[in-house]
Amino acid sequence: MGGVTRYSAVMIANTGVDAKSWWWYLNVTPSQISSYLNTNHARLIDIERAGSGTYNVIMQAAGSEYWWWYYGKSASSIGTLASQNGARIYDIESYTVLGVRYFAALMINDVNAETSRLREIMRGGLDGGSYGVYLKRIGSGTDVNLQEGVIFEPASALKALHLLHALRRVQAGSEFLTTDITWYAKPTDPARYPGETDYGDDKNKCAYTDTGVLQTSVTYVDDLGPVVLMQMMRQSDNRTTDALVRRYGFAALNATADLAGMTKTQLYHRIGCPAASSPQPWHHNELTLVDAGKLYEGVSNAAFLSGSNATTFWNTLLGGAIDASGALAKIVREEATSLGKTTAVADAFIANTQVRSKGGSYDSCPASGSCNPPYIYTRTAAGRIQLPFKNRLGTIVPRYYVFGRFVDGLAINCTFKGSSEGNDAYAARCPSWKAANDAFTKAGNELFRAQIRAALLTW
Repeated sequence: MGGVTRYSAVMIANTGVDAKSWWWYLNVTPSQISSYLNTNHARLIDIERAGSGTYNVIMQAAGSEYWWWYYGKSASSIGTLASQNGARIYDIESYTVLGVRYFAALMINDVNAETSRLREIMRGGLDGGSYGVYLKRIGSGTDVNLQEGVIFEPASALKALHLLHALRRVQAGSEFLTTDITWYAKPTDPARYPGETDYGDDKNKCAYTDTGVLQTSVTYVDDLGPVVLMQMMRQSDNRTTDALVRRYGFAALNATADLAGMTKTQLYHRIGCPAASSPQPWHHNELTLVDAGKLYEGVSNAAFLSGSNATTFWNTLLGGAIDASGALAKIVREEATSLGKTTAVADAFIANTQVRSKGGSYDSCPASGSCNPPYIYTRTAAGRIQLPFKNRLGTIVPRYYVFGRFVDGLAINCTFKGSSEGNDAYAARCPSWKAANDAFTKAGNELFRAQIRAALLTW
């Protein structure tokens, strides 16, 4: 007004339960804001654009809450960040620079303690990608839910849909576990793979050339159940998976997803196969953690499969009784010790815990830009865990939970891991790969800690 900057403000008495240390600054840069936040051990409660690259801010003493602040972001970026953080926006300001609209925003944690704990585990190695984690008791509510509805590239985790479709056909009498299924392996290409002699027997390869031509010179005929489905799920064989796609078709598989209530799931391309082998312009396959949970919960409660067919579904997945010396058993022993339970109790608990799941992974080039380095790291896993709760009579009454986790679109600034390069050597050469692997693996075990403790309390 009249060339003079004036301000409006809302104040509250700084007494009693409202008393807090607080600070306000005018025309400060983002780096200055960060410095003040660190010095004051504070969080922002208001931010306003002041001028070219500066802001007016109010901050107050911070507690243990998680919170975030951003500036210079688009509206879509702000939404993505709020989803990734499991946060709600409590202040947002828009401004324009050279005709382009940007936003500054403040966010605060909006998920429960367990989800927050898992998020921070994943953030340590997966920041920069999109990641999420999910845990739901079957027939009850959700315990952990970070980005549970966000669409991601599921890689081989989506093979559970192929398994469900095939077994529903068996249940309907349209197929038998002994039905002969023809599948193909791509023959060795010495010109492209010099010195490689076993290309046709590599489960990770595809039965197609990169121009989409199906190679049929290496042909196998095997039973649907004990060979084709088992190889697809246990060895994650892309060639037997493709045999089912050719047998049933994309439309039928997607119809099964729709039937299962998997509203955001879509099979667009042949898993693990070149782009040109798809029936349309290449597109990432799509899945959400909620949709994966619907599939496993629907099999568990006999909505999709029943009797021996449901048993075949679970037995075809990787897993079963957990390894008594593995990471999950270690968590059981840690929680048992903290609760004063005996070693015998921990051992019995472990013996009655089962996990069945399907994972997936891609190390691939980004859709545009240079590659190798960087490359895009994609990891997924979903399934069901059985935990041994006891009733008042001391009888084990298992509780079942569906779970999942993913990371998608994470750039790893290294060259691809060599075919003969060991994990330890590659981890030393590529720390970002090690950090991502460690975070994803740790989250997969820590996901169950609270439920394990709750179950042990009944022993």
